[in-house]
Amino acid sequence: VSMEFVRMKRLIEKGYEALTSCVRAALEDEEPELAVICGLPLVEMASAEKGSYVEDWYNEAMDLGLRVLELVKREGIASPFKGDVEKIRRILRESGWL
Repeated sequence: VSMEFVRMKRLIEKGYEALTSCVRAALEDEEPELAVICGLPLVEMASAEKGSYVEDWYNEAMDLGLRVLELVKREGIASPFKGDVEKIRRILRESGWL
């Protein structure tokens, strides 16, 4: 395994760590806007990465994406975020999670 691969994997893990932490906090505090702000880049990254580097994070990211959609359905969301919610829904659907 090359050093470049190891470095890339660690950078991806750091991204997952930061975004999943943000989504978890938003879900816990029932803050749908923050959940969407952090959830969209999380599922976009997971969709692009497809578990190639860190499969466990991929599954968690997609599961959190589902939980973001559940929170939005339950709590509602401000109009400016509706397009981002649809992007999350589309990514999850295209990835077979919906």
